[in-house]
Amino acid sequence: MRSPLFLSFFLVAFLSMPLAAAQTSSETSKQMWTAQWITSPHGPQRDVSVLHFRKVVEILQVPEHFRVHVSADNQFVLYVNQQRVGIGPAHSDLNHWKYETYDLAPFLHGGRNVLAATVWNFGVLTPLLQISDRIGFVLHGESEAGRVADTGPSWEVEEEKGFQLLPTPESVARQYYVAEPAERIDGTLFDWDWNTANSAGNWQRAAAIGTAALSGAAVQENNWQLMPDPLPAMQMELKPAGKVVRSSGVESLGGFPDKSLSVPAHSRASVLLDSTHLTTAYPELARPCG
Repeated sequence: MRSPLFLSFFLVAFLSMPLAAAQTSSETSKQMWTAQWITSPHGPQRDVSVLHFRKVVEILQVPEHFRVHVSADNQFVLYVNQQRVGIGPAHSDLNHWKYETYDLAPFLHGGRNVLAATVWNFGVLTPLLQISDRIGFVLHGESEAGRVADTGPSWEVEEEKGFQLLPTPESVARQYYVAEPAERIDGTLFDWDWNTANSAGNWQRAAAIGTAALSGAAVQENNWQLMPDPLPAMQMELKPAGKVVRSSGVESLGGFPDKSLSVPAHSRASVLLDSTHLTTAYPELARPCG
């Protein structure tokens, strides 16, 4: 009597295994994105680094919606056809790494479109500001049509050589300092055309470092466990830079900052602006047209 009972149990258990495996595989595919995290193949991974990423996407007809999920370690600024789309992600930890969602349709046009992003990671210089694994970027198309924009080896990357961090003053470094360090930009080295298709920078094929996955996924190929950012995007708008209250090293300000200011090559100039009120701002440097 024992043998038939044992054989029946074995057959039922054996036949049920493929169904259970299929269900697990289906759940796993929902948690895994088709996009891959990408980085520079030769640049620093866990040290100070600023990277530019880009991809040219051909679109015959602009869809009603073109939604993508975007994240980076530490931070990104996303552009489409030289238009700023958004900045992120919100600060968190590796087990709850946030991603932002954007509809790129308003920024697209028929033909060639340039998707581009600047990503930066200040490494060990900002350990209290942002938990980090290493510098990386990911963009995932939400729909099947949007998968053409997925990050992977089809994207290009270049290391920004015109960027340098300034050392934190010793008097500040000894205190509880939780902010980004000061930056220095060398305009002669900076790739001003990085987010255009005509950039002549040192571009190379991006290196893939694992498929992106949602938090709690059965398979994790890297340390970023992604989840959506529930907070609305920060409002960003142009504001007047203020008025000049002190300057040195320039003969004429020429209406700066409302108008452009020329500083002779190999010279040093200092201009102090007062906006008259406290604000959080991201200054932009731009070359004069013409």
